[in-house]
Amino acid sequence: MRNFRHVFCIGLFFTVSLTPIFDLLHLQQLSFTTTALASAEQQALPNDTQTSELFLKELETIYLTNLERRQHGLSPLRWNRQLQLAARWFAADAVEGNAPGFCDHTDSQQRSPGQRFLDFGYRHAQAWGENVICGYTEPQYAVAGWMNSAGHRANLLHSDYREIGVGYYQGASGRGYVTQDFSFDVNYAPVVINNEAISTTNALVDLFIYDPAVGEGLEGMGPAVAMMIANEPDFLDETWQPFAQETTWPLDAGEGWRSVYVKTRDAQGRTSTVFDTIYLGERLPVNELDLRQGCGFRPRIDIEALDRSGWPQVQLSLSWLGDNEDSTFQDINQIGQRVNDPNAIGQSAYYIAAGDTAGRVRYWTTTFYKDVPLVAYFRIRATNIATADEVVTISISGSGTTYGPLTLQGTDFTDANSYREFALPFQFNNNSNDPYLTFNIDHSGKSDIYLDTISIFTDSMSLQDEAEWQVLDGYHRSRGIWARFVEPNGTFTEPTDLQVFGTNSHLVVPPAATPPAESRLPVINPSELTHHLFIPITMR
Repeated sequence: MRNFRHVFCIGLFFTVSLTPIFDLLHLQQLSFTTTALASAEQQALPNDTQTSELFLKELETIYLTNLERRQHGLSPLRWNRQLQLAARWFAADAVEGNAPGFCDHTDSQQRSPGQRFLDFGYRHAQAWGENVICGYTEPQYAVAGWMNSAGHRANLLHSDYREIGVGYYQGASGRGYVTQDFSFDVNYAPVVINNEAISTTNALVDLFIYDPAVGEGLEGMGPAVAMMIANEPDFLDETWQPFAQETTWPLDAGEGWRSVYVKTRDAQGRTSTVFDTIYLGERLPVNELDLRQGCGFRPRIDIEALDRSGWPQVQLSLSWLGDNEDSTFQDINQIGQRVNDPNAIGQSAYYIAAGDTAGRVRYWTTTFYKDVPLVAYFRIRATNIATADEVVTISISGSGTTYGPLTLQGTDFTDANSYREFALPFQFNNNSNDPYLTFNIDHSGKSDIYLDTISIFTDSMSLQDEAEWQVLDGYHRSRGIWARFVEPNGTFTEPTDLQVFGTNSHLVVPPAATPPAESRLPVINPSELTHHLFIPITMR
């Protein structure tokens, strides 16, 4: 589904006395598999926990690395728990699974760093690298050694990286190993507090906020145009402000662990929510260091309907949206034009005037989720709402199957100035002879037509019992989640956002709730691998 970049991983031969450094004679190149691999949480690992002393050294190494990057005009890196576990495992394996003098990047299971990342759950690396210290040394000497070696310096100062993990290990004999892993996942745009310092005594902190733009398409996201910052994941009483990559922010007063949450939004309302954590105070409680303070991913979403008197079903979406400005939105007959429309999502629509010429507009992709039931919502406006004639027909074709058509008359549109959404279920299957998924909009010429977006949701799930949504690829990071509430007769609401309040909160559905029409602004709590969701919505 994605185009992966291949970058080289350069190794480091290093001794405790900081003698001259020798690069490996070979360079290891990243290779990817699409096989779903067990995460680190499911493996019996000798070092999935760490001593407080070595954990602190790992985080100090990350901070010192970021200071070097900032001094060279580069962005700081956010520490990632999957990379941290992979780095720890390899550091231990290098000492306990190999003979003395081992200095390499291939572990005892014959895995490259890239394969280890996959095995520890980091599945969407577009670029990666690894530096090692073949021995035990302090963080400042490790970073200095890497910076004094051209290859490792280039690795440490690579501009593409966004995330980092460091693993320290020292065996009973005194032999040690330090591993520094880097990666870039285009789907994750972190926030970094104070260059990833572990603690601070100043409540006013510096934030570096990555732009989550990943391009166009159903899984795309445009450049951030606004952001919201909060000290709690619910963002209560916070307001949108123009996006800025660097800013300052006041932590809550007092002493203790503090998290900062940042939600960014693109022009189409797609959001990404991320966090970082720092200790505020004079004395860092080293025994409270926790992998959950790093960023990571979630394989599933647990749902519990606490009130069943309202909407009985829900559909979910990772803000999958096809916009009329995407390059795969095509006017086959070339008779329309893109116009500004304040009522459209993103304030842009594709306008086709009434006339004698009928035609087709289509939106296509080849890379969406396959073999799962989904529902597409076409957002359309027609101005001739008095006619009983056909004005628009929608259909979906994919993998040799056609869904629909659904024919719409002018009278199906209740307001000439408002958009209306029309649902069409479909399933995109594997078919090598027909790899395209195409959303078709045929217009008759009987009315002016404004075409806005196509949003994709899962099939309906019951809210009568506890439910579990296994995110379609089992890998959710920061993307905003939308929900639609559905009746069995086909009635549905417009999208609303999901919000999280604490580790043990649940998806709450108030009785007979109607979400606001344009509420597309999710809040995601990043503190747990599995989380529960709360939907704050107005009553009807």
